[in-house]
Amino acid sequence: LKVRLNPTFVFLDIGSNVGAYSVFVAKNAGAGARVVAVDPNAIVLERLRFNAAANGLANIKTIQAAIADRAGEMEFALEERNMGGSSLQLDRQSRGGKTIFKVPVTTLADVVAEAGLDHVDAIKIDVEGFEDKVLIPYLNTVPRALYPKTVILEANIADWEGDLIGALKQAGYRTSDTLANNGIFELPD
Repeated sequence: LKVRLNPTFVFLDIGSNVGAYSVFVAKNAGAGARVVAVDPNAIVLERLRFNAAANGLANIKTIQAAIADRAGEMEFALEERNMGGSSLQLDRQSRGGKTIFKVPVTTLADVVAEAGLDHVDAIKIDVEGFEDKVLIPYLNTVPRALYPKTVILEANIADWEGDLIGALKQAGYRTSDTLANNGIFELPD
């Protein structure tokens, strides 16, 4: 990711957790970069805000919501021992206890529109099995100019209802690298 950064980099961090990717991009791309970090969990978003402030970063916008294929409200399973394992997939096996409550849900297209973005350089999606519901509707509804140039994706393929890998290939993305359970896809210029 670092080699792709530039002073006007636009990065979407979907399932941001405490902001490891967001802080990295904001710090290394510079003050002119725009980072939008989205997570439904208020606890991790507060930690992300602390991490941004501790690093003197004012270019990270946080949104407390889940991203799905529709706007509204959905039940969210907060994994108590590993908040990074929390998900809209209520039947996922938990590595600790789960607390289920309703969270606001929006679409990725709405996030991009509300942020006033005219392009997206990269997106990281780590939403524990809901990645297909985040990206497939986005690719199906926005103009190609809003397709992210780079997609970093946690591959929870067994949990997906849609063929996200197929949708990315059909949109012209190429796999540039695969690391453990993550995939990196790039849209050629």
